[in-house]
Amino acid sequence: MLRRIVAPNSSLMTLTGTNTYLIGQSEIALIDPGPNLKSHLHAIRAAIGDARLTKILVTHSHIDHTELTHEIKKLTDATVYAHHKQRSLLSYDEQDRRGSGIDPTFVCDKFIDDDDIIQSDEGWEIRVIWTPGHLEDHVCFSFTNGRALLTGDHIMNGSTSVISPPFGNMTDFIASLKKLQGRGESVLYPGHGGPIDDPQAMIQFQIEHRLEREEQILSALRGHTLSPQELVTKIYIDLPPPLKPLATKTVLAHLIDLMNRGLVKTTTMPHLHAKYFCPLA
Repeated sequence: MLRRIVAPNSSLMTLTGTNTYLIGQSEIALIDPGPNLKSHLHAIRAAIGDARLTKILVTHSHIDHTELTHEIKKLTDATVYAHHKQRSLLSYDEQDRRGSGIDPTFVCDKFIDDDDIIQSDEGWEIRVIWTPGHLEDHVCFSFTNGRALLTGDHIMNGSTSVISPPFGNMTDFIASLKKLQGRGESVLYPGHGGPIDDPQAMIQFQIEHRLEREEQILSALRGHTLSPQELVTKIYIDLPPPLKPLATKTVLAHLIDLMNRGLVKTTTMPHLHAKYFCPLA
């Protein structure tokens, strides 16, 4: 009932590639069409075969998850679903959206919200779980009577998610992780990497990782005034150079969260090149 097709777009960001999932047999829902690559489109069409594709669902608006939507839509009459916060992303400057990997061409037919249920004539149903943080329109999808959870980029297998302000929000991200604690799914199907067989252990690891990173930032700032770039140099010791700009954005997301809690201040407005310090240090 669930099939995974890995797009041939492996990289430091996408790991082994973006996962596209198919749910159903005679009636198909496609989750995250993936990048606009001919070989990926051919693989999806071959996997669907003679079945009827009726629904295209996206976990969030990053281009490696949505770019192929338009081409698939041209070949079918499938309805495209995305969280209604996708509209909020359109209020940002297009160049900023492109720079953050948000698909400027993505068009949604039907907006969904937290706890909505998407059903098929075949009998399967998919429940929407809104998990903002990586992007504000990010959702996970629970299916097979709540036994499996498709997690997009909220939880990946082999890496942690990049949180890039203003489109990403660390406060929301951690809250969304906690929202998934205690759920009954027995396996996670991430947007990158293979299945995760111990969901609660992975969710706890993700929370602990964020709390550890937070403490590292606070420790580095005690008695010092530092920029996000300087914090990355101190904290991310063995990080490959191409990933340092992404780590810098995630550190900024942590700093904004810490500022909102009164644990950190900045000498100017919060941005990538500002300096930050602990007022109680």
